[in-house]
Amino acid sequence: MQQDNPVLTSATGGRWKNKVWVLLGALAFWSQVATADQAYLSLRLTIYATPSCTINNNYAISVNFGDILSTLIDGANYKKEVLYNLSCSNLNGAVTMNLSGAGATFAGGSGALRTDINDLGIAFYTENTRLDIGSNFNFSYNSRPRLYAVPIKATGVTLTTGGDFTAGATLIITYN
Repeated sequence: MQQDNPVLTSATGGRWKNKVWVLLGALAFWSQVATADQAYLSLRLTIYATPSCTINNNYAISVNFGDILSTLIDGANYKKEVLYNLSCSNLNGAVTMNLSGAGATFAGGSGALRTDINDLGIAFYTENTRLDIGSNFNFSYNSRPRLYAVPIKATGVTLTTGGDFTAGATLIITYN
């Protein structure tokens, strides 16, 4: 035969078992009341990753004009395509191309890239539209524009310096 706990018996007069059952019943009632206010919510989300683009597989883009005659530089002769590739992932929206570099400062060279030979610059075109250094050109990723470079010289000037020339620009692609 089980005996009552003498501490609980003396403190409660033997009614502790009834109080425990009442306490357990109250806890069960309150736990059901608390869960009655809960609702299950099912969510379906589509998370878009940040777009990422790589230009020319992260390699420098070079344009070699070959041998040119300074007397034939007229902004049309020696036009070369700037061959590049553009690979983007998670791209939804407009794309903007920008060429950043030091602008030519000679007469007729506005918007062209400066070279290391005075009065000689490089003009850029997308198809037949001039793309000035520092300006934006909007396009769709699915129809990448062809980019062209062509040597130009200062208006009315005969170039007196011959030899190799260099110029540097950064092709920047931004997206919304």
